[in-house]
Amino acid sequence: MKIGLIGAGMIAGAHANAYRRMREAQVVAVTDLRPDRARKLGERLNASVYATVAELLADPEVEAVDICVPTPEHGQIVLAAAAARK
Repeated sequence: MKIGLIGAGMIAGAHANAYRRMREAQVVAVTDLRPDRARKLGERLNASVYATVAELLADPEVEAVDICVPTPEHGQIVLAAAAARK
């Protein structure tokens, strides 16, 4: 499963570490409101970095997303991800 991380903070880092130990999962994309954080995590994971959630969701390589943003922001991201069939 090719994963897109939405958010690049502490939780995303913990999830990324878990994915690295899984043969069947690979983080292929990252986005965050703070471009420097997304870039840093993307470089560490050798993943594409996107400026927006919409751009990440448009990447055909991304099969599923891991939403690593504050809970109040989950709703609209979940709807967007579902609409993008992720």
